[in-house]
Order: sequence, then structure tokens, then C-alpha cells
Amino acid sequence: MLQGHEREIAESLFYHKKYSAVLISPLTLRDLGLGQIDVAYLKKVKCEWTLTIVEVKSLQMPGPSQFSRLKNSANFLAEMLQIPVFLKVKLCQKNDLPLS
Repeated sequence: MLQGHEREIAESLFYHKKYSAVLISPLTLRDLGLGQIDVAYLKKVKCEWTLTIVEVKSLQMPGPSQFSRLKNSANFLAEMLQIPVFLKVKLCQKNDLPLS
């Protein structure tokens, strides 16, 4: 089973092979009191760019405070980039292959 950082790397490779990677400084997000982002990518949908944020979890869904921080990060990025932002949670189970 892949754990923590290894799982984030596997998921990041999966998405970033298909879509344009977006790197967002965790220090900047932390300084603003926002949630850190595991994976983010840009995708064009019907002539409009969208940003998708993926939170990678090993065992359980994000708690209410973490989810609130992630939603705040999504809202901040939507305002800064002036594009729709979607938040996904990828719950990885034992022996999961990356996004199979």
C-alpha cells in the first residue's frame, strides 16, 4: 500500500500526464490561513479553463476544519484566476492503483 507522500506523487503523475499541472506554494497558502493542496491541474472544458484541486487521503475523508480550509483555497484561487475551481477528494484504499 502506498502511504502519504508516495500516494500524492502517484496521483500527481496520473493527473499531470493528462492535464496541465498547477503548482501552488504551500507557504503562501499557509500564510493566508488556507489549506495546502495535494494536486492541482488545469483542464479546458467547452472552451473554458477550469482548475481542479485534488485532496489525496489514505484512510478517511477530510475533517470539517480541513475541508473548510480547502474550500477557502478553492475560492481564493477562483477569485485570483477568474476561472471555475472544483475540489475533489480521492480516498485511497489498501492496494489501490493510482486512480484505476
